[in-house]
Amino acid sequence: MRLSLMGMSGSGKTYWSIKLAACGFRRFCCDDMIAEKLATDLTRPDGNILELGEWMKFPYEPEHKERASKYLSYEVETLNELNTEPLPPELNLLISRVYCACTNEIIEHEWFKDLPPLKEILKDIQDSI
Repeated sequence: MRLSLMGMSGSGKTYWSIKLAACGFRRFCCDDMIAEKLATDLTRPDGNILELGEWMKFPYEPEHKERASKYLSYEVETLNELNTEPLPPELNLLISRVYCACTNEIIEHEWFKDLPPLKEILKDIQDSI
């Protein structure tokens, strides 16, 4: 089984991934892997290492656009390296339906039509793995 934790900075991804690793899950941290690829960019002339956010800058700073683009290209590369086995087509479809059903529930509008309830989709995923 694969789990992906995604969220904003400070939302608990690292905390929970460490907890899951203690339960036997294999842990990968994309930010750490990307930082390795950016090692020369993150190293200051004095040898100290910048944090990723410090290096990327804020959206209103002139360096941000180019650095964010570089980060995202490494993110795609890293995710492709980690995802060596494609999901079965049926599971891929069910996961897409989860996102659509969640969107419908969050916005309280049927933006994506003809979907079963979210609980039913989650049960189908459970049955397929």
